[in-house]
Amino acid sequence: MGVRGGELEHGGGELRFEADGLMVEACAPGQAAVEEAIRAADLVACCTTARTPLFDGSALAAHATVTAVGSHEPDAREVDDATVRRSTVVVEARAAALREAGDVIQPLRAGLLEADDLVGMADVVRGKAVADPARPRLFKSVGMAWEDLVVAGAAYEAVAGSGEREGDRDGGR
Repeated sequence: MGVRGGELEHGGGELRFEADGLMVEACAPGQAAVEEAIRAADLVACCTTARTPLFDGSALAAHATVTAVGSHEPDAREVDDATVRRSTVVVEARAAALREAGDVIQPLRAGLLEADDLVGMADVVRGKAVADPARPRLFKSVGMAWEDLVVAGAAYEAVAGSGEREGDRDGGR
């Protein structure tokens, strides 16, 4: 890992990085620091293969945004019912979320969420849907091929536009 312009601390299973007024803290589920970090967080990024929720969603601040991009099976989830119930839930595509996202499917089956409550990402991007600022926001991703294609295209354009070639990065070897 390379870190520039900031301090990296690692100890006790936690990772903390601070630079330019931005503080990033990684905590493993079950650690005492998790609830404190969740209460203070502006952004909570869940990028795991968790089978069960990682934190207590009742601790989320109303201004927080949660991205749950790891687990994508009907019987797996990274966020709990409290997170889903309290949040504006944004998904890439309603059909994909209802088929693959345990974070959505399980609360739906329990009657805590309705399919119509899901907000499509396209509606947010187009300004057709606006998240309630008094509620946390949850973006649940199941990973879609078009997203990978967009990122790959942007990366290619960035490298092609910089004039950098393969041999330039590795010293011509």
